[in-house]
Amino acid sequence: MSEALHLGQAQPRLGELLRRATQDRERITITDPDRPSGPSAVLMSAEDLTDLEDALAFARFEARAAAGTQVLVPHGEAKARLGFA
Repeated sequence: MSEALHLGQAQPRLGELLRRATQDRERITITDPDRPSGPSAVLMSAEDLTDLEDALAFARFEARAAAGTQVLVPHGEAKARLGFA
């Protein structure tokens, strides 16, 4: 389930909305009446954000691979760059 609220509606319910986002993985859209162009923010769990960021990184990797522009770093070099060598 997802809900859209104006900022004034969301402020007094922030604790409840935060619990719903983190426990139920619900996305809550918050709009600002001073910005009529659309949603101002989305409250979501950190886990959902991580999942979206991972999916985006993988999609970008696949797009670069399909375009032939993907640069691969050998395992040993990656370890050295990260200080594990």
